[in-house]
Amino acid sequence: MKIRYFWKNTEVYAFDETQNDLITDDMVELTSDELDRHLHPLKYLSDEEHEAHRLAIMPTLSRRQFKLMLHNSSLLKQVEEVVAVTDDEVLRIEYQDSNQFHRDNPSILKMIGMLSLDLATVDKLWVQASNI
Repeated sequence: MKIRYFWKNTEVYAFDETQNDLITDDMVELTSDELDRHLHPLKYLSDEEHEAHRLAIMPTLSRRQFKLMLHNSSLLKQVEEVVAVTDDEVLRIEYQDSNQFHRDNPSILKMIGMLSLDLATVDKLWVQASNI
């Protein structure tokens, strides 16, 4: 059974051949490229967009998970020393007062850079910490 896809305003509708009577004049059939972009949007992201998406879907860590991750990887003391001497007040507040930590948070990204940590290692630790 063939499915046809149509735009109407910002919505996409799918109809099989038994539903042609539901297709209205204000609907525009998607081209094959538009359909592919709709069904597989990740294929069309830039490298930067892929990285932002990858970080955004990483699990959120509780304060407990985050600090145990740092402790278990022998980074807790180093992170706390960096936080204590940084001029970045936002980073300090976020580290000291956050109840949740997001992998794509700018302060987390800055801290990773300040400590010259390997991103793949951080990702691995992050996922492990989400299971603590």
